[in-house]
Amino acid sequence: LAGVVGSVSIYQDTGSLFLPNSSYTLSFDADQYSCLALLSSASASLYAGQTPVATLSGVSLLDLLDGSGTLRPFSLQFTTTDIVPLGNLGIGFTAGGLAELAGAGFVLDNIRLDVSPAPEPGSAVFLALVGLCLFFARHRASAC
Repeated sequence: LAGVVGSVSIYQDTGSLFLPNSSYTLSFDADQYSCLALLSSASASLYAGQTPVATLSGVSLLDLLDGSGTLRPFSLQFTTTDIVPLGNLGIGFTAGGLAELAGAGFVLDNIRLDVSPAPEPGSAVFLALVGLCLFFARHRASAC
């Protein structure tokens, strides 16, 4: 996103729908390429269609972009339940400010989206109950 004046956004529709009970992790490296911190805003988002479902922005992103030229790792996570957001999964980045004036911009690299199954709440409860039963059965056997 080089040469930002006002606001610039990029968006990619993955062509895939969200899966139920899944964890989505967007990871990327970013920095400004100017020691003059002229970006007034920056964000990374996961979208369901045109609706953001998770966003990393403000202090958590912008204050870490120091213009040193060293890309810093960032990540954003979103987990679905049995009911998934409607619309295709999308990834978007936005930067705003006066970077054009100093030849600065917002640098992104190593963008990656990982998807993994999230444990269902019912499974976690079942495993906890099994663990408690085993604990009490062992404790009762050692007390006799």
